[in-house]
Amino acid sequence: MKGIVHATVISATRLSAKNLEGLQNVIASEINAEVVLRNTVDPSLIGGFVVNVGDKQIDASINGKLNKLKRHFETQVVN
Repeated sequence: MKGIVHATVISATRLSAKNLEGLQNVIASEINAEVVLRNTVDPSLIGGFVVNVGDKQIDASINGKLNKLKRHFETQVVN
């Protein structure tokens, strides 16, 4: 209503204020709204981050990429 969107970035380690500000600016420019960004830590991500904005999620974590690779190999037929 006020043009403010709450977003969460989950990272393997705490992000610096500079990184949070940069990510916040990128998200704000993509959705054309003011963004309030909260950082939470989940060491199981190994590296990278996951961003949640509303009902959208962007998984740029190492753990997410490994899981995607695992699913790919599990669906392949071995000759």
